[in-house]
Amino acid sequence: IQNGHVDLAIVGSEVLLRNDLSEDELIGYIRRVKASGVPVTTGETWSELLQHPKVMAECSVILAHFYPYWEGMRIDQALKNLHQNYLKLKQAAGGKEVIVGETGWPSGGCSFGQAIASPENASLYFLNFVSWARAENVKYFYFEAFDEVWKASYEGPQGAYWGIWDKTFQMKPGMIRVFNGETMPNNWSSETPKTIPGDLDFDGRITVLDATLSLRFLLGLDSPSPKQVSAADINRNGKLDIGDCIMILRLAVGLAA
Repeated sequence: IQNGHVDLAIVGSEVLLRNDLSEDELIGYIRRVKASGVPVTTGETWSELLQHPKVMAECSVILAHFYPYWEGMRIDQALKNLHQNYLKLKQAAGGKEVIVGETGWPSGGCSFGQAIASPENASLYFLNFVSWARAENVKYFYFEAFDEVWKASYEGPQGAYWGIWDKTFQMKPGMIRVFNGETMPNNWSSETPKTIPGDLDFDGRITVLDATLSLRFLLGLDSPSPKQVSAADINRNGKLDIGDCIMILRLAVGLAA
């Protein structure tokens, strides 16, 4: 290895997870490569890295694998799970940069716990993850570009369906949204503000403007977003009606709490 020709040497991929090497053996290999004067890391699951702080101490940067699918997470909880685990690892990394070395979601194959492999979930996870990475300023490698059919023999049916493009090199449905620059709002941080019932302009309070908006929505003068419909449904009957409008007005003028 020549310094100047390698940006980052990755020594081993999930060797601790598979028990291919012991901690001491892996550290020995990392040190041999570091002696060449190039930055070195290992690709490993976030949970294994947390269990092996000595390995993290030897790495120039932390390269962690995050797979909410393999943790059996529902798709609507996937990024919250990843975000929480990323923060745990970052706290333990001693100030070193934490890069997402692998993450993804299969578009086909078996379900795992509450994680369902489907084209819809694969494209949604891709969009949600990239939105998270951009918002949190996290570097990443996404797994993976193309489906690899041969992996089904080793990883089960879902092993063949991790690609953004399928085996015929056609982009899968929904994946284009990321390349078009679309993003999703923060749904991963516990600090995300919750919607206040009746707050239709999402300014954190209920005013006469909210009451006016509810009436305009009811009369069909404006079209509400799904989030606004949910916020306007004060009586929780699944729709916006005159009762909701009256309650929002009462809240706005202080006649209800």
